[in-house]
Amino acid sequence: MLRSRTKIITHSRSEPAYYTAMTSRLGIAAVLFFLIAGCGSSLQYTKRANENFDKRKDASEIEMLYETPDREHQTLGTINWDYYEPGMSAPNINDAAPDLRKKAASEGGDALIIRQQQPSPGQNKRVLRITAEVIRYE
Repeated sequence: MLRSRTKIITHSRSEPAYYTAMTSRLGIAAVLFFLIAGCGSSLQYTKRANENFDKRKDASEIEMLYETPDREHQTLGTINWDYYEPGMSAPNINDAAPDLRKKAASEGGDALIIRQQQPSPGQNKRVLRITAEVIRYE
């Protein structure tokens, strides 16, 4: 009888330590998840055209431009995105290009004009601040 009582006391003493360790691990995992998810999901699109356009190109066909084209076009909207790239190296525009193209295609655009691409100010150099115009050729 004394042995089973000793086991109960020993067992009940180890439970709080186990739960405390488990709780702190889950808390750290949750914080990391929300930090990473928050950084990667901040693509914002501001519509500038008065009408809606149907998708007319596949995302892979969307042009990436770095200056205003000579061709007649209409600006449909602006993309602002703090693009996060996990890993040890800083991201570049090519890392974000597939998602930028998908957004431009879904808004009915033909091309993107990259207006800004620079590391986010502050400590986190794995965030690239991007501003791009979605345009549609006339």
